[in-house]
Amino acid sequence: MCFSVCNERVVARCTGAGHQLARIGVLWHTANAEEDVYLSVMTKAFADLGYVDGKTIQLEHRCPAEQPDRFRPFAREFVESKVDAILAATSLGAKEAKQATLSAPV
Repeated sequence: MCFSVCNERVVARCTGAGHQLARIGVLWHTANAEEDVYLSVMTKAFADLGYVDGKTIQLEHRCPAEQPDRFRPFAREFVESKVDAILAATSLGAKEAKQATLSAPV
C-alpha cells in the first residue's frame, strides 16, 4: 500500500484553518477493513504523521469483498460525498478511483 498519495501535505491542506476533519476514503479489497492486514499498517502510518482517525482525520472505509464490479460504485460514492482524498489498497481500486475523479487526490 502506497502512502505517498495520501501524504502529510494532502492531509495538512485538508485540515487547515476553517476545515473540519479531512475525510479520506479508503477503498479496500476485502469484505471488511478489519480483515485486511494493511489496516494496522495504514493506521500506524497516519499516526506516525500525527493523524489519528476520528480526532484529526476521518477514514471512511468501503470494502468490495474482492468483487471487481463493486470498486467503481464505491469510488464514485467517495467522489459524490466529496472526500478530500482516496486511498486504494489495490491497483484496480486505484484505477477506478482515478477514473471517478479529477479533483480528489488518489
